[in-house]
Amino acid sequence: MPYSIGQVTEDGDNLQLTMQNHRAEMIAKGFKEARFQSFDDSLNAVVRKNSTQKAAHSTLLQSTSDQNDAIDEGVKMVTKIQDAAKSAFGKNRTKLNEFKIGAKKPYVVSRLAALLDYLAGVCTKYHDELIENGLTEDDFTAITAAYTNLVSTDAVQEHSKKLRNVATETRDDAVAALQEEMFKVRSFAKAAFAGNKAVLEEFKPIKKGKGRAAAKPPVPVPEPQAATQPK
Repeated sequence: MPYSIGQVTEDGDNLQLTMQNHRAEMIAKGFKEARFQSFDDSLNAVVRKNSTQKAAHSTLLQSTSDQNDAIDEGVKMVTKIQDAAKSAFGKNRTKLNEFKIGAKKPYVVSRLAALLDYLAGVCTKYHDELIENGLTEDDFTAITAAYTNLVSTDAVQEHSKKLRNVATETRDDAVAALQEEMFKVRSFAKAAFAGNKAVLEEFKPIKKGKGRAAAKPPVPVPEPQAATQPK
């Protein structure tokens, strides 16, 4: 994004204040009341939609974290199953191939989900052998749970991503609308206050990274000295 939302809203706040300070003069020169309201609405829309976008982005971060946890859980489950298979079948390559041992473990959700679903069936086939080599009945249930959790968290993450993208696009549209309003107001000011450098200076945009000028600190007043008593 080539601009900062904070810079845009700060510039908008500053211009809104300038417009209020010169409201009477602007109206006298043809600026309609409806345009003041339109500017206020545009500024408020950016603030509101930026807040919505931040919330959507936060939700996406959380859902992505949940998805990563589900992937880790799924990979650990695959590893546990394959270790039990190695214990049960040793170096019997035919059996090991059934458990996809030697293949690179997938970290892409779709491939990992497919592998978990496949291994659930293989584990059922070799239930007794695996029970005698490190797996428990809870592990058989955990295989299906890992698959279900992986698919579920992936769906939530994808939905969160779509909502974040929509919120970002909506926010950016609001920013573009506000920038258009600011351009029009400043163009009006150049025409209405032509030659008045002091007023035109007030309507200028805030420079990026500068912000409003900080107020100068008050000059300290020296404390009065106690009168010296004559000796």
